[in-house]
Amino acid sequence: KHGAGNGDSWQRSQSDIDDFTRIRRETFDAVADLPGIIHALRILSTKNLEQVATTKAVQYLLNKKMRSPSILCKVLFELMLVFALIFSFRLSVDVAVFLGGTFISPFVLVYITSILFILRDVLTIISVGSLSRRLIYRYFCDFWDLIELVAVIMAFSTTITLEVQGKNNASTVALAFTTLLLGLKLIGSLKAINKELATFVIAASKIIKDIKWFALLLIIALSMFAEIVHGIFIITPELCDDHSNLSEGKFCDANVLQSYIRIYSMAVGDIELENFMQTALVVFVYVVFTFFIIIVLLTILIAIVSDSYSKSVLKSDGLFGRARVEYVAKHLARGELLSLEMEGENVMENCKIILKRLFAWIVAIVAVCVAVLVGIFLVLICTKLSELKDEYGVRKQSYSFYVPCFSILTKLFLRN
Repeated sequence: KHGAGNGDSWQRSQSDIDDFTRIRRETFDAVADLPGIIHALRILSTKNLEQVATTKAVQYLLNKKMRSPSILCKVLFELMLVFALIFSFRLSVDVAVFLGGTFISPFVLVYITSILFILRDVLTIISVGSLSRRLIYRYFCDFWDLIELVAVIMAFSTTITLEVQGKNNASTVALAFTTLLLGLKLIGSLKAINKELATFVIAASKIIKDIKWFALLLIIALSMFAEIVHGIFIITPELCDDHSNLSEGKFCDANVLQSYIRIYSMAVGDIELENFMQTALVVFVYVVFTFFIIIVLLTILIAIVSDSYSKSVLKSDGLFGRARVEYVAKHLARGELLSLEMEGENVMENCKIILKRLFAWIVAIVAVCVAVLVGIFLVLICTKLSELKDEYGVRKQSYSFYVPCFSILTKLFLRN
């Protein structure tokens, strides 16, 4: 009897668990189907949004939205466009350097992908502005949103410089900065897809914010020591007579910037006591520098970074949830802007909505046409790269690298 009673109790407990699971899933589905729930979350402050994103109901909501076919297709399509922009920009540089810009398809692909991203950002700003002006302010203050916008603009303008003025007049700073921004744009596009990646990306942003005042202190300290050592070397002539040590000879340079660069290299480990044995004063400065900068300040820097990263890991669910809320909210806002339902309370409001949506539809139609052009030029680039590979052979190994990249990208783009 006792055993039978335990069996009945277990069956009742299992039945209760099944009922609870079913009711919880129905509740979560009801929450996910609430109109405007994502936009309501988006309006919350950053701290409150991270707290709400850790709840099971919001996590279920975000998983359901991210797994919907419409969102998945948009995410895949945008990732392919980002890779197309990065590959075509890099190929444009090689074409401008080695072929003199005679192969124009990479340049055109950079233009049309940049235009497509700009149109998308215009739709985002309009759609976000129709929900709340506060979201527009937050959009332009968000680091990753600004990176995406500036990266596209820089890629567009730098490519024009390469095509029109050629490699001789191209700015190496612009090329390097654009490549950096495009890499950050790719990271920003991926941070809403994977939890670990979102934690790393947002943790890096938090670390930069946390060390900003310490970085100022470190810069002042390095500048102070650079001026001290530079002054000692240029005032003491015999220290600059020996040119055998080229690294320490930088302190004798009339350009004090060389001293700053040498001090920074010392701070990151390029330092030996034998190079600072000229006078007792130089040895003293060396001892103070190594203790204060390398031991004390860099240890504090490591502690600040470790503390910031530990806090980010503890809040990883909230950080990932915030990234996905912002990502999904932009997609839904653009989709709602293109809907045909009227939500205004009077004729004037409906007229404003109609004008906004008319403009949005024009932008969307142009974006679709541009997307078709992206596919066409991807095919043209693949064909031309195959010809270049056969023509130049091993002399142009970079083209051999681009052939599989553009081939895979073209197949994925056409299938999507």
